[in-house]
Amino acid sequence: MKNRSWNSSYAVGIRTIDRQRENLFNIYDQIVEMAESDEKYADQEMKNILHELELYLNNHFVAEEEILKSGGYPNIEQHIGEHQLFVRKVEEFVIAYQSDNPLIIQSILDFLKKWVVTHIMQTDSVYKQSV
Repeated sequence: MKNRSWNSSYAVGIRTIDRQRENLFNIYDQIVEMAESDEKYADQEMKNILHELELYLNNHFVAEEEILKSGGYPNIEQHIGEHQLFVRKVEEFVIAYQSDNPLIIQSILDFLKKWVVTHIMQTDSVYKQSV
């Protein structure tokens, strides 16, 4: 699957983080494809994507937080707090999807777009210069 939304402006220059981040964009692209499809997507397919998003969060946030800690990043607690908010939001999406909320896919896409702008492009760009 082609990663339509990733580009190098989202990179922080840390190979592990950048590869993981590309995976987030791949997940986003999968959700976009499902939303744009004329076919009814398979329930299990969406569950798999949400599970993949949860796995991404567990792996990426732990790795990023360890790098920030080892680099002495001064705003680590605030950064971890933002990650925790993201995790809770994804948990809410999973519950909403399981409750057959018909608007949940668009809500997930909107949230991920906002995350890219506010966290990846703003918050992460700060540590990019200090780690």
